[in-house]
Amino acid sequence: MTDRDAMLPRPRSPSGMDESGFGFVLVEALADKWGVRETAGGKAVWIELSTEQADEPGDELSAIPACGAASEKG
Repeated sequence: MTDRDAMLPRPRSPSGMDESGFGFVLVEALADKWGVRETAGGKAVWIELSTEQADEPGDELSAIPACGAASEKG
């Protein structure tokens, strides 16, 4: 995601009743790595997601297949 604001994002811990501020909570939960890089017109936020599946629900890797990943049927 890119925008024209040069100010770096500041992750925060929103309270349960907040209507915003949950974006980085999701990024932290789902992304293997993420970061911010400066661009000529502002900044870009990038993330890396694993394409591996967890063996069991609750394992470290996400049990949700990557978008567009083919499912195996046996």
